[in-house]
Amino acid sequence: MIMKEKMWHWYTAEKMKLLFTIMLMFVLLINIFVLKRTFFVESEKYVYTSFLFCGSILFICILLLVEYIKSRKISKVYLVAINAISMANFLLSDGVTFNTGYLIFRAVLFMVVVVVGLVVVWIAKKHFKKHFVGYLILSLWTVVLNFGGFYEALYSISFPYGQESFKIDQNMSWSQVVMPVDFIYYSADAFFGTDISDVSIKYLDYMELLNEDSIVTKHVDKYDIAIQTIQIAKMFSVIESVLFIVYISIIVMSAENVKEEADTYHYEKEYPLCWNCIVLRKK
Repeated sequence: MIMKEKMWHWYTAEKMKLLFTIMLMFVLLINIFVLKRTFFVESEKYVYTSFLFCGSILFICILLLVEYIKSRKISKVYLVAINAISMANFLLSDGVTFNTGYLIFRAVLFMVVVVVGLVVVWIAKKHFKKHFVGYLILSLWTVVLNFGGFYEALYSISFPYGQESFKIDQNMSWSQVVMPVDFIYYSADAFFGTDISDVSIKYLDYMELLNEDSIVTKHVDKYDIAIQTIQIAKMFSVIESVLFIVYISIIVMSAENVKEEADTYHYEKEYPLCWNCIVLRKK
């Protein structure tokens, strides 16, 4: 009964956020599976599904920030919604756009969400200690998932020119395209230091530019951009691996704070006179 009452209280408090999130996800899914893309004859431009996704993520991030400023609370509903939209963004989108400017914006947006995840776990350590574990899990998932989206955006920048930043690290008789879900596994490898995925950062052979049968020779002007993109992928892979140490430090500090509070409470109950003397001395 107590659990049901808590769930009902939580539902009544978060009802509007839940309804807003469900409606937004419904619109996004319709956009993916039904509308796909709309062609405007006047402007002769395609409006891609991903633009709606990016706008949705940015909008919910703003709502999350506004709520924290007003009430000093972090909405788990908004956090879950951000991750759900991010996952749909690069797992379900049709990937028909290769506009470099848009892909750069998309990569930056994924990094913004990663920063949101880091800020959430830091705030939870200081102000929401009772619910720290829940925020920690959400934050970890946010970081790994959105780093995967970031790598996928980097991969798409040079993919049309045969100079993509990542490859499937397997000896295959055909060229295997890296799928979006593979980037989640690569991100998890970079973060936790595991070796689960088959994805690795690609090395671009300069001699491939002399191969007349290669698509690379038709886009020699894109070679420098591809090299820079690979360097960015390496740099952010190192940054993600360092974040694991940051999270371990946050967990250790949180555990020490909990232990210190428990020891203080025990000392106060066992030796109330001594504790009052300590408090008076501090004053």
